[in-house]
Amino acid sequence: MPEWPEIHHLARQMAQELPGIALYEARIAQPKCLNLPEEAWRECMLGRVVQAVRAKGKWLDVALEGGYRLRINLGMGGEILLSEAGEAPAEKWRALFSLADGRKIGIHFWWFGSLHAVGPGEAHPPFDKLGPDMLSVDEQDFARAYAGRRSPVKVLLLKQEILSGMGNYYVHDVLFRAGLHPARSGDSLSGEEWQRLYSVVREVFLDALAMGGSDYERDLYNQLGRYSAMQVGYREGLPCPVCGTAIVSQRMGAANSYFCPHCQQ
Repeated sequence: MPEWPEIHHLARQMAQELPGIALYEARIAQPKCLNLPEEAWRECMLGRVVQAVRAKGKWLDVALEGGYRLRINLGMGGEILLSEAGEAPAEKWRALFSLADGRKIGIHFWWFGSLHAVGPGEAHPPFDKLGPDMLSVDEQDFARAYAGRRSPVKVLLLKQEILSGMGNYYVHDVLFRAGLHPARSGDSLSGEEWQRLYSVVREVFLDALAMGGSDYERDLYNQLGRYSAMQVGYREGLPCPVCGTAIVSQRMGAANSYFCPHCQQ
């Protein structure tokens, strides 16, 4: 699942390639990923010049001329791949955009992806309800966003309406590096623990961003990321890299949590 590092890496690449170029045509193989009837969606999107691309949490926000926006969420996984004029586009795609300069962008979802058209001034609840981007706040605002809440800290970090960007791939190792058990309630963490957690989130996300994201996600140019520093995530039964205790998997919320029962308190 693409999370903060992968989406922000894609946004940077798209921001280099797309501004000033119009979306000329689109082929849609999965209309259910659209938020409007296909003809209405096309009317909003096609023929409009890209002005800017940014990321917020796990969403890509493409600003088009006239105040329109294309908002993309890759859901449980997928790719956005750019092909040069004359090159064959990506083999698998749910949507294939032709750009005015002859290039193409193929977008493929594994599950639950979204391609939403938003008109000038229109509400867009899936995007509007997002909390601030997780790395846009300082450590005081980070702690204030979560402190005092009774839910497990892992569950809190995954709530996109509080702060956006964390997902179930990075959260295991973020909590491990911070020395926090995923079941700890938010109201049980001290100020020092919130500060440590904030520092770890920034370190992990910025390291992964610098490496182009995780080593199983592809960027705009079909290159795999290079971040593979997972220490406990998805490593049930293997020894903790710090103390040697077997890593535990425990169901928590909608997914499993992976942690060291000795190092994480």
